[in-house]
Amino acid sequence: MAEQSTSSRVVLVTGAGSGIGEATARRFAEAGDRVLVTDVDLDAAQRVASEIGDGAHAIQLDVSDPEQWDRAVTEAEKAAGGPIEVLVNNAGLIWNNRIEDTDVAQWRRVVDITMIGTMLGIRAVVPQMRRAGKGVIVNTGSTAGLAGFVGLSAYSSSKWGLRGLTKCAALELADDKIRVNMVVPGVIETPASRAAGFPTTLPGQPIPQVAQPAVIADASYYLASPDAYYVTGSELVVDGGRTIGAAR
Repeated sequence: MAEQSTSSRVVLVTGAGSGIGEATARRFAEAGDRVLVTDVDLDAAQRVASEIGDGAHAIQLDVSDPEQWDRAVTEAEKAAGGPIEVLVNNAGLIWNNRIEDTDVAQWRRVVDITMIGTMLGIRAVVPQMRRAGKGVIVNTGSTAGLAGFVGLSAYSSSKWGLRGLTKCAALELADDKIRVNMVVPGVIETPASRAAGFPTTLPGQPIPQVAQPAVIADASYYLASPDAYYVTGSELVVDGGRTIGAAR
């Protein structure tokens, strides 16, 4: 039997000032959850929280900073009136450069945000989830974590690492009734993907179109819902068939 639905959960979404994170924050809010909209850009987070309205609260958060995580989860619990029950680790950094031209500091920044930031988020919310008696963590991966792409070695490496982190966390936290999964987007129309020069047409893909952020928000919401009570340590690929092979 599936878990009974819990109304108005406390949900923290990282990188929620735009793109997939913003769509995800809106999706949970539409379902009646209390959403903590976090982003390194406080103005962007405040805009999203203001547009969502009641039940949303903006918090500035650089996910690569452990001290900011500690402050954020404490502020989140006070603002929402209860412990965090859902964490969506969405923040990431795309950097497009070939390996031979790689700047080591920039490589480390990508890993710090995309992979280490996710680990820090898991570590920070687990005590609150244990007090709540349950929890769900959804990590945002990428098809760059399923295959290599020219110029995306730092980003791809960090997303490959997230797959291992997701599975280890799912095993470690199972006894605490905390599920951990990953949503794996294909090419999504976001400010970050445009800035990185991602393609706008996908003629060789089985579903030959770039998707909107809402499709990933829906997938993350499913993984965090009682309907997914039997799903942990898994990867939900939402990529229009991009990684199964060329359609034509």
